[in-house]
Amino acid sequence: MVAVSKQQQPKQVLTEKQPKPQKIKMPEVQKQKEQTKPVEKNSGDEPGVDPVKRCRNLKKKLKNIEELEIKVAEGHSIDNDQRKKISSKNAVIKDITNLEAIIKVLYPEPPKPSKKDGKKDAKKDGKKEANKKETKKENKPIKVNEKKPSTVLTNGTPVKKAEKKPVASPVQENGTTANKKTDKGTKTEVKIKAQPKTQTQTKTQAQTKPKAPPVVEISIEAAKRIRNLKKKLKTIDELELKVAEGGKIDKDQRVKISKKSKVLAEIIALESGK
Repeated sequence: MVAVSKQQQPKQVLTEKQPKPQKIKMPEVQKQKEQTKPVEKNSGDEPGVDPVKRCRNLKKKLKNIEELEIKVAEGHSIDNDQRKKISSKNAVIKDITNLEAIIKVLYPEPPKPSKKDGKKDAKKDGKKEANKKETKKENKPIKVNEKKPSTVLTNGTPVKKAEKKPVASPVQENGTTANKKTDKGTKTEVKIKAQPKTQTQTKTQAQTKPKAPPVVEISIEAAKRIRNLKKKLKTIDELELKVAEGGKIDKDQRVKISKKSKVLAEIIALESGK
């Protein structure tokens, strides 16, 4: 074999081929678009909530159901959720009744005070009010009447203020005015004495009084006659009005109208008692 020089032999470099990274296909997750509606939290159905609050919330729910029923009665359309609410009305009513029974057990009404207890409380309140009044009276400051210092002369005697005395005003006998002097000015006072009535005045007063008409006594027959004559006079007046309006009357009615003056004279005579 022919020996080949080391220089001529090409250098063999060991190179390992690296495997190509394989693309891993991830499974495609299809996102389904769910039309999620907001879920109403019925706090009335949650356990552990105060029964009073639960009852209140259930009553609100019942009110909404009743409004939906009115809406349906009026002819409006509603969706499936609203129909479900309406169908759950009976269950809501049952829950409300159960909760109300529980509330009555948990929170019973306070017992009404008896008459004896009420009297005792009234007495206690009266005593308290009396004590309060006494404390108020004690706390009130006592007023001291501070008198003004009176003027004193050199000899030590106090000077008294001149008291004003009312002075009677002189009055004349004939009733004329008398002048009274005061600090502000002169005021006139008039005092007239009552004079006795004279005989002439009494006579004139008696004459001026109107005389009462004399009373005429009429018999029963005369009174009946006067009443009939007045009826007759009334019919005559009606006939005269008819004639004035242009109405026609017969001979008898004309005769009645002609007797008007006689009827009047007879009425006057009977009323005067002649």
